[in-house]
Amino acid sequence: MIENSAGLAQARQQLRNMEEVVAELWRQASTMHPSQLALQLEGPMDVIEHLHGEIDEYLGIEKARELLSRAHSVTGPSV
Repeated sequence: MIENSAGLAQARQQLRNMEEVVAELWRQASTMHPSQLALQLEGPMDVIEHLHGEIDEYLGIEKARELLSRAHSVTGPSV
């Protein structure tokens, strides 16, 4: 759980690291059997999804979406 800006910075760095792992796996994809690639991608993708969730929670992304949704239902979307 991210508790402060230092934790946010750390989570973002971990996210970049995992994204690089995924990118490298895709660069190597032509040398792997699809099931091997899927197995190799599973862990990093799980971490990426988890980190996105933690970052979104810390930043209040879901609360912002709810606020925007309520505002749009009253006023309509801005143009």
